[in-house]
Amino acid sequence: MTYGIISPLRTVCASASGNDAGRRHTRRQVHANNSIRRTDSKTTNRKSTVKTQAFAYKPSLGGNGGNGSFFSGGNGGNGGNIPRKKTDSGDDEDGHRYIARGALMTAGVLGCADGLSQALIERKSTFDYKRMLRLVVFGLIIKGPLMTMFYRVLDATFPGTAIRTVASKLLVDQGPFSWIINSMMLFILPLMEGHCLNTAYKKTYDNIVPMQITAYKIWPAVHMFNYAFVPPAARIVFVNTAGLVW
Repeated sequence: MTYGIISPLRTVCASASGNDAGRRHTRRQVHANNSIRRTDSKTTNRKSTVKTQAFAYKPSLGGNGGNGSFFSGGNGGNGGNIPRKKTDSGDDEDGHRYIARGALMTAGVLGCADGLSQALIERKSTFDYKRMLRLVVFGLIIKGPLMTMFYRVLDATFPGTAIRTVASKLLVDQGPFSWIINSMMLFILPLMEGHCLNTAYKKTYDNIVPMQITAYKIWPAVHMFNYAFVPPAARIVFVNTAGLVW
């Protein structure tokens, strides 16, 4: 009789003990899963933070200048990208300032050169301010921005200072660009004086070849030095200084 009562009690106790063990195992498993989730969440947050910091702003500090030079040859390499401030519209603010500085400098050089020419070479009794003003406007609106953008594109297309690179820049500069910019000057200035298109065309046709012959006496040597030794940031300053002397 006693055995019959104790045996069911043992079964109930064993069942209760098994249920308690199962619940403890389940709680441990849930706790372990929660720990894994928290660890994964922290790792994901750290990775996200690192990625955000990495891609928030990645300026180029100048890049690799390469191992080429004007005398040793080889590959001139890439000078790197200058960090630029972007406006709300996505425009390159530094590029605009660079072009504006080049335009102002070119206008000033053309005005000074014409003033010196009238005073020292032509020795005019009456100074022609209107002619000087036309040259200033031409340099500010047309020649300055066009020349500044041309040098930027040329340096980006042919980076470095290797002999072949300098020769390529010199060929493009003294070939099509020189003829184009001087033809524009000869054609536009008469129009600014009030002449008709036929007169502007005739002045351009009659003077472009003598002007280029005179230019080739100095500018190839100037630009060879310019592309071989002058940094791109100072290129417009050097060219305008040489233009004032010319």
